[in-house]
Amino acid sequence: MSPTSSPDSAAARFYSRRSDRTARCLDGRLPQLFRAVISVADGWAEIPATSACLETLGNLLARFCPHVTFVLTPDQAAIVDIDRSLQIMRAADPFGEFEVANIYPPHDLELRLGGGTTIGKSQIAFSFDGWIARVSGNPSTNLNPLDSANYHAVGAELAACLAGAAAFRYWNERTTAGVNPFSLDLFNLDEVTGKDLSPAPNRYEPRLLELLMVGAGSVGSAGAYFLPRLGFIGHADVVDLDKVEIENLDRSPLFVVEHDGQAKATVVADHLNLHGVSATGHAVTWNAFVQENPAILRKHDAWLALANEHGVRGSMQSNYPPTTLQASTGRNWGIQFGRHVPFVDDCQLDRFPEEPTGPLICADGPVKLASGKQIDAALPFSSFTAGLFVAAAVAKLAIGEHLRGDNMALLSFEPTFNVMTMSRRAAATCACRKMVRPIWERIWTPAVVAS
Repeated sequence: MSPTSSPDSAAARFYSRRSDRTARCLDGRLPQLFRAVISVADGWAEIPATSACLETLGNLLARFCPHVTFVLTPDQAAIVDIDRSLQIMRAADPFGEFEVANIYPPHDLELRLGGGTTIGKSQIAFSFDGWIARVSGNPSTNLNPLDSANYHAVGAELAACLAGAAAFRYWNERTTAGVNPFSLDLFNLDEVTGKDLSPAPNRYEPRLLELLMVGAGSVGSAGAYFLPRLGFIGHADVVDLDKVEIENLDRSPLFVVEHDGQAKATVVADHLNLHGVSATGHAVTWNAFVQENPAILRKHDAWLALANEHGVRGSMQSNYPPTTLQASTGRNWGIQFGRHVPFVDDCQLDRFPEEPTGPLICADGPVKLASGKQIDAALPFSSFTAGLFVAAAVAKLAIGEHLRGDNMALLSFEPTFNVMTMSRRAAATCACRKMVRPIWERIWTPAVVAS
């Protein structure tokens, strides 16, 4: 809770509800709050994607840090759009202290785009270039922006997620020593370690896509937040029966206080429509959607499988899906991403043969509150990043590069940043092996048939 609020205040009640999931991932307690500043090195304010990067970083920090100041010179403030960032942060946390200044206020941690000289406090440096993001807890010299950084928002959004994850680690550990230098390429879905990686195209024209989003919770809403930011064009059908609660605000970049009690599918669809993406919300279960919308079910280029309860995975697979993209937050400060192209990759059932049957750790499973209410525990940065992985995969699908890179990634934030990727193939006994390709090709249009 805010250090200035009494235990019985509205702010204290808000922070208690919102942070309950996070506390469950930190052995039932929350560390002492800290004050953060976000700053920008010379040359970075002029990069078009910088405003988007800072907006997402501010959004993420506001989910767990109620004291954030953007420190910008007058020239930087004239270029970077911070007003929108502050508006989003205040909507997510009406009791927080979010502001912009041209001098450093007292603070504990600095997050600096481009890195460089610090004023003696702990610092996290982050940067982006195309589809690549970099983060480090031991910055030394300024990182010069590269020309290709002008053309893509993907790396900028990823840099914000990685910097936010590093800030969360600082909150928990009170040091940046464990934040190892780390670079990740979302186009090739691989860590950047000096090996040759295929360059992402500097410019491209995405094709229109029809998406079916099954699940509008933490990862689903995060995916919806990033889709228009990465240039998605087309239509999305959003399916989820649940309603937004204050407890959801700690881990979703899209939900804010005013959404409390509203249907998640409606909120997500409204957000997409507001940001130029045609969308329809369906506040029903997956089974009800299938029964009520047989024609809609077959018009999509890709299904986003972002729910894992009530046998959804098995039902989706039995309905002869097109390309399926899936991500989830997991145990031990990590996320999992999967691409499932029929007759090319393994399917969801091959990767997740059984649904969870008992309480799991952190965002993997349910948590019982003293009131008897059941919620999911979570870490704020996990769902942001998982949603971005899905949105980036949709962007690759839109430009015909969806088979680029491996079909599975495990990104860990603890004990150090680390990514493991692999290309999985369906087991001989998996349900997807029973699909008949000629039947599948009659169901789907040539645009979604795997090459």
